[in-house]
Amino acid sequence: MMRRREFLAAAGMVASAMAASACVLLPRRASAQPKYPERPIRLMIPFPPGGVYDAVGRPWAEKVKAGLGTVVVENMGGAGGSLGAAAVARAPADGYTLLLGGGGPLIINSVASSKASYDVLRSFDAIDLIALTGLSICIHPSVPAKNLQELIAHIRSHPDKLSYGSAGTGSMNHLAANCSRT
Repeated sequence: MMRRREFLAAAGMVASAMAASACVLLPRRASAQPKYPERPIRLMIPFPPGGVYDAVGRPWAEKVKAGLGTVVVENMGGAGGSLGAAAVARAPADGYTLLLGGGGPLIINSVASSKASYDVLRSFDAIDLIALTGLSICIHPSVPAKNLQELIAHIRSHPDKLSYGSAGTGSMNHLAANCSRT
C-alpha cells in the first residue's frame, strides 16, 4: 500500500510532466453536423480571467474565428478547474462547447477526488494540443543555492525556515514543490 506522501510525490511528478500542456477538448460522442458551425462556439476556460489559461484561450479563440466564426470565451473558475470541466462534460455532445483543458482539471482533479463529477477518459475527446508551458523555481538571492540540488539540500538542512508560494493546495506548482520534500 502506498503512503500518502509517496502518492503525492508520484502524482506531483506525473502532474509536473503533464502540466506542460493545454489542450482543447469537446464532450465525447460529438457527431458531425450537416453545416458546422451554425451558431457561436463556446470555449470554456475552467479558471478565472487573467491567468495562464486565459492568456492561451483568448488568443486561440480569436485566431480560429476566421474558420469557425464566433467563439465565445467563458471563464468558470472553481474547484481547481473542475467546475468548468464538469459543465462541458454535461453539455450536449454537438461540438459547440469546448474545454480548454490542462493538468489540473484533466489529471490532478481526477486522481485527487473520489467524487469527481466527470470521468476524463469517458467525458471528453481531445481536439488538439495548443500550448506547452513549464514550471520554474525562483529563489531570493540571499538563499545560498545555485541549482535545484543545492536548494533541496538547503531546505533539508533548515527545516521550517523557508516557505514558498503556489496557486493553492493540489495545484501543479504545489505538487511539484512537494516532490522535493520526500
